[in-house]
Amino acid sequence: MTAGAGLLGVFGALGVMHIRHIGAATLLIIAFSRTTALAAASEGADISVHVIDANASTPIVGAALVVERQDGDQPDAIAVTDNNGRSVVSDLAKGTYRLTISAAGYDSASREILVGETTTALDIGRIGLHQSAQEIVVTGNRTQDVTLAPGANSFVVANSALAQSGSVLSAMKGLPGITVERDGHVLLRGSDRVTILIDGKPSALTGIGNQSGLDSIPAANIERIDVINNPSARYAAQGSAGIINIVMRSTRKVGWSGHVGLKGGFGAFGRRKPDLPTQLGSFDWTPKISPYFSVNRNGEKADWHLQGELLKQRKLPNNEFSTRFYDDGRIIVSQVPENRKQTQYVLKGGTDQRLDDNDTLSINAAFDVEDHLDVAQVPFIEKTTNTLTRFWSWRENEQTGHVSASVNYRHDFPEAGHTLSLRAEYIRGWENETYRLNEASPIRTGTDLTHIIAHENTLPVSIDYVRPTSNGRIEIGAKVQYRWIPVRYLTEPGFLSIIYPGLGDHSNWKEKIYSGYVNWVRETRALTIEAGLRAEQTNVGYTLDPANIYYPRNDAYDYFRLFPNVRLTTKLGRGTDLSLFYNRRVDRPGEPELRVFPKYDDPELLKVGNPYLRPQFTTAYELSVQQDWGSLNASLALYHRSITDAFQRIYAIDQSTTTYDIVNKIYSNTGKASNSGAELIAHWKVRKDLKINASLNAFRVHRDPATITLLFPYVRSLSLPETSDFTWDGKLGIEAPLGKSTKMQLNGTYYAAREIAQGSQASRGAVDFSLSRTFANDRIKASLSATDIFNTFGTKTFVDGFGFDALYENYYETQAVLLSVEVKI
Repeated sequence: MTAGAGLLGVFGALGVMHIRHIGAATLLIIAFSRTTALAAASEGADISVHVIDANASTPIVGAALVVERQDGDQPDAIAVTDNNGRSVVSDLAKGTYRLTISAAGYDSASREILVGETTTALDIGRIGLHQSAQEIVVTGNRTQDVTLAPGANSFVVANSALAQSGSVLSAMKGLPGITVERDGHVLLRGSDRVTILIDGKPSALTGIGNQSGLDSIPAANIERIDVINNPSARYAAQGSAGIINIVMRSTRKVGWSGHVGLKGGFGAFGRRKPDLPTQLGSFDWTPKISPYFSVNRNGEKADWHLQGELLKQRKLPNNEFSTRFYDDGRIIVSQVPENRKQTQYVLKGGTDQRLDDNDTLSINAAFDVEDHLDVAQVPFIEKTTNTLTRFWSWRENEQTGHVSASVNYRHDFPEAGHTLSLRAEYIRGWENETYRLNEASPIRTGTDLTHIIAHENTLPVSIDYVRPTSNGRIEIGAKVQYRWIPVRYLTEPGFLSIIYPGLGDHSNWKEKIYSGYVNWVRETRALTIEAGLRAEQTNVGYTLDPANIYYPRNDAYDYFRLFPNVRLTTKLGRGTDLSLFYNRRVDRPGEPELRVFPKYDDPELLKVGNPYLRPQFTTAYELSVQQDWGSLNASLALYHRSITDAFQRIYAIDQSTTTYDIVNKIYSNTGKASNSGAELIAHWKVRKDLKINASLNAFRVHRDPATITLLFPYVRSLSLPETSDFTWDGKLGIEAPLGKSTKMQLNGTYYAAREIAQGSQASRGAVDFSLSRTFANDRIKASLSATDIFNTFGTKTFVDGFGFDALYENYYETQAVLLSVEVKI
């Protein structure tokens, strides 16, 4: 194309709002344009059109496409068809549009286009003109920091003041609808069975239940967080509470880009409760420092990206005070302060190689290794006589890590959104943990040692096909995943050792999952239908050391399950959507829930898994309404989850020994349970820089009565009563400007008192505050954040056990003040 022809094409496009009044000569000028115009830089739907001669079925080159809203008076996008009569309109915002196609020598044709809440691409297909043909490119702006849509809520955190100086985990604390507990437990609607994805894919840094790996990802490197409470069949069935998708920051400008940053500060400023008398006590004023960077190199044929972080800190991840009331009248108090010195390295990078106009090969890798030293001195005091009955101390050296590598091939067909993807990945996680245990008591003075080496290997291979239609899309795919976890357990028991004998020294858990899915979406002006079905065949085997005297056999089982999903959404009026959801999900126990080897950080509260644990299955129903008033958006969801074979930890006294007081904390399937509630989320943009968001989740958890059998350390049957409890969580966040370049953010979180398995948990809350300021035309950003200002987020748990009652108060590190400085490069 000559420069003159290109300019004529642009002038023709700018005048397209008057296209019906333009003569054939002008249409001929537009027809010489070969590429689409006026592409927007925001997220939206892509629309494909193939324009042909209605009689000869030959492509029409240079047909003019005009896209405008039904009630608009100017075009939202214009485009022209290429040499094949095709065109793609990109980034079309939600709404109803009129597509008009004109070409010299042909009659014009029009089509109505509906871009729904979940539309990412539409294929209008062939449009025959009696003398005309063409294709599209469209604009649409997504400027909201919060998007509340049927089945999925999206929160932009790139501009959040609180997020800039912390990790992804700390950023989640300020988001409505998400609960973050100790040790990286992320909850949705009261359940921690959450699947975490990064850029839509599983990651070595995340898991189910415990997502502490998120603490190693700087929030400054992410763009937004999406919450999907009712995932479609396209996603793996694991994770009954839903999916959280973390979308990383990316730039597409050609050349080098990125940022470097440094954050540091202190945590654990005050003690909620005085330490029990020991030489060491618990850490306070814990220092932290973390440099990080992100570098991108984008070219015409390839993109490269690399991100990294180094973290050095002291931390108090656990500081549990225990008061146990035994049936014989004794009261034992103790404190387990987990004083940690930690170093962590995170590096992730990759490349997108555009092999040609339609094929892309992406190669990515991630590496995360963390070393820490934990030390604790644990006194056990008989409270009625104020007598030291036992002094326990330990030193733990542990390395945990994850490494992953993935290869993804994607073929883009000529139609927008019409893709075929092949993906293979290998993920390896490991834990190398050594406990050196020391005891002084009237019974003995001795030492013990335990050493666990566990490797979790996951190898998924998948294929996904997406075919847009004129009013929706069809998604088809299949996945095979093999996971195996060999564990070595070595012990050096001392004199009168507290270590349970006869556990053996190894185990090996294996899982194979074969799955396939189909998902269909159809959107009309009156109704959106999404229906899918995922089929999964799962084979599990658990090989135990024959020397294990507690579990007499290896375990193996398999099951085939169908996991359907249905969503119906209708518009009740302007800005109002009403949706119905139904889906089924599964929660498979992971290695921590299955591990047969106890953890001895508190020798009188031994946490251990159950190798015979079975998956729990959840059926979910939801009715939700979304209302968009422009500056104010709100979503109300009424939901019910029915759970079969629910699993949880059970507290029970070990009565097989009279030498020590030992409470076992063991996983077990406990029958049926349910979770019913209502969740309200609202976001109010008062003015340009003043924003308020709030969420309220009120729910009832019901557990049916159950009789269970525990095999460790001896066979015993326990009866669990029926329980039912109503509770609620609430969040309120305010973001406001303080001058031209400074923003303030204040977040409050409150969890009401609630019943838990075998007990209850007291209410608690926290207030977080942050400031951020930009300098040098936004090239430099500085942030200051303070979490749990009033030090009120620690947990207080009451347990009604078998043979004892207990109060557990965990005043772990929740306070931290961090300063962050980031510079764009």
